[in-house]
This record gives sequence, C-alpha cells and structure tokens, in this order.
Amino acid sequence: MFWSAFATLGYILLMVIPRSSPGAQYFALFMATAGAAPMIATTISWTGNTWGNGNHYKKAITMGMVFSSGNSGGIVASQVYRAENAPRYYPGHGTAVGFCVANFVTAALLWWFLARENRRRDIAYGKPSAVEEQNVDIDSREYIEKWGLVGKSRTEIIELGENHPGYRYVL
Repeated sequence: MFWSAFATLGYILLMVIPRSSPGAQYFALFMATAGAAPMIATTISWTGNTWGNGNHYKKAITMGMVFSSGNSGGIVASQVYRAENAPRYYPGHGTAVGFCVANFVTAALLWWFLARENRRRDIAYGKPSAVEEQNVDIDSREYIEKWGLVGKSRTEIIELGENHPGYRYVL
C-alpha cells in the first residue's frame, strides 16, 4: 500500500510541477518509478505467499491473474501515452494514477479482510505458536483435536492448505 501511495504522489507531481522546474520533475519521475517497481514485486510475492498453500490450482490461477493484469499494462500504456500529449502526458499519467489508486484500494481491502479472518481464527482456535509451527505432528490426537480435524485423514489435513484452521494469512 505504501508503494502505491508513493507512486501515486510521484505521478501527481509529474502532472502539476511546471515545466520550468526540471529538477523537481526529475525528482517526481524517480518517485513514480521508485513506487511502481516495488509495488509490482510486492503484489507478486504477497499473492504467491497468501494463496495456494496446499492447493496448486488456486495458486496457479491467482498468479496467472496477477501476471496477466500486469502484462496488460503494456497494452494500456501504448494507448494512453501518445506523442500528441507530449511533453506532459496528462492522459498517461492520469491513467497511471488511477491504476496506482486501484492497487492501493484493492490491497487495503484485501489486507483488512485477511486481518479480520486471522482474528476470527485466533478467537475460534487460538493463536498458533512458533514452536508449534516448527514441530508439527499432524498425526497426534492432541493436534487433531486442537484444530477440530477429527475424522480427517492425513492427506485431507495436508490438502486443507490455507483452509486449515491453524493457517494465518501473510499480512
């Protein structure tokens, strides 16, 4: 979310700083770029670490959606950054601001929903401890009863992935 806001500020500065201040415009360009690059990397890593733990189909679909969306940016950019809009490129920068804001809002909502789900699981099942996560014996009676997995086979428990009551989403 931070990088989305940072890139948004950079693009807005690019649109409002007068051409008579090339140093300030150059700084704004660096802000936009410095915000966009880690925003992309963070989105990819967060998606990969949040979904599909145990379910490779879900991970493949979510990662495919992220990469398809990202690669579609080239199509959009070729349509909104036109030579006739030089040197200010208001339509292009405005579109970039829109996408940065959309990324911020989506990430904020996603973070909120995942944090709420983590809290719900903490209340329902208790917080998993670090020691527990390292020394897991999923065949033990204590483990199965603690997480409410009575009647499930070892394979079913493993395939629960992020649906396992002990799983907490990465925030």
